[in-house]
Amino acid sequence: MNPPRPLGRLAIITPVWGEDESESISVVRLVAGALSRHFRVDVIHLDASASTAATVRDSVFRVHRFPVTLPDRRHEVLLGIALGLDLRREALPDDLIAGIDGQAHVDGDVTACVEDLDPQVILLIGCTHPYDLTRLRVARDTRIVFMPLRTRAPLAKDRHVQAIMDVADLVIASDPGELRHFKESFPARVDSIEPLDLALSVNRAATEDTLFGVRFFQPFVLVIRRFGSEPGAREGSVTHAIVTSVAGTVSRDQVPDRHWRTTDDVIPEVLPVSVAEVDADQWRLSDNINMLPLPVNPSRVNLWRLMAHALFTIDLRPATTFGREAIESMMFDSPVIVPDHSAAMEHVRAANAGLWYRNNGELLDAVRVLSDRSIRERFAKNGRAYVDAHHSNLDDFVERIGRLMLAAPPRTGAE
Repeated sequence: MNPPRPLGRLAIITPVWGEDESESISVVRLVAGALSRHFRVDVIHLDASASTAATVRDSVFRVHRFPVTLPDRRHEVLLGIALGLDLRREALPDDLIAGIDGQAHVDGDVTACVEDLDPQVILLIGCTHPYDLTRLRVARDTRIVFMPLRTRAPLAKDRHVQAIMDVADLVIASDPGELRHFKESFPARVDSIEPLDLALSVNRAATEDTLFGVRFFQPFVLVIRRFGSEPGAREGSVTHAIVTSVAGTVSRDQVPDRHWRTTDDVIPEVLPVSVAEVDADQWRLSDNINMLPLPVNPSRVNLWRLMAHALFTIDLRPATTFGREAIESMMFDSPVIVPDHSAAMEHVRAANAGLWYRNNGELLDAVRVLSDRSIRERFAKNGRAYVDAHHSNLDDFVERIGRLMLAAPPRTGAE
């Protein structure tokens, strides 16, 4: 047996950490867990909710918490509107920018903490880094890796992104859209911009059986309104009644046998499409005549059970960081309908495994399109191929992200 290789040191500096189940924190923890196979990982948490600096143990990670005061970006938007600027292409005057950025403050010396840790690699996650980034390279041959995690628009004119790009050796993009935008915005750096391709694991054995009561409402569509601590849908006009009325009825030949109701004495040939709705801790089933609350633990495994038996999944939430539930739906051969301009949409478009919407009318049109079994099956096949290629092999991901950290390509210039 080969002896274990010695672990290096890696420091993650991020405003995204904690114990809740938000998608951003889940992604960062998954990345940190994978990196712990290669490094001794310390986390420097720029914590806007902390009142005092402290070092604590969080699971297997040592977390150095620094209270941080962040500028109110609403002021930037309001000033831009008052000046008639398009902030996607035009910057505020330097004196106004300095005033806004001057509000940021870190209670403590982040760079001194990094010097004490003396890591081989520094991973900057998120675009909120209100300290002297250039000091991270003082008297140290340290690789610096940047993972934006969709916290700000990845544009070359964004001064916060540019400041990090000036010191970063490598950029890791969390979805195909972010990867594309960075390569377009920083064409001289295309060789140092890589996809994250985060691997997710699902427990397929746990999803062989449906949740209690679900079989009485099959076939059904899964609607995610709120899950975990992520924000919910912007409004409630897309109700289960509207979805069921648009989806209408389906004949037996339009639904795989595993999704067809098997509880009736006489098996019908036509059934209405029901809705399974996930709304924080309120889960319910409805066929527009009957409604059944699902008294289950609102866990990810139970969400997988619904995904595995749904005709397709509708995500009503505002855009999330990574689009995790869209990827998991594809793992269970469930096509997805997701919001436009979201990480989930980027995955769905790259996979050709579903549809996206800008408004409620387009959402309901997408429901009508996915009433066709042949379209659903084509999307399901495409989605499975995509996740198998990019998001399914945990061992490959662990090795790959280790190689990226240890062999970050040299910077070739900045735009």
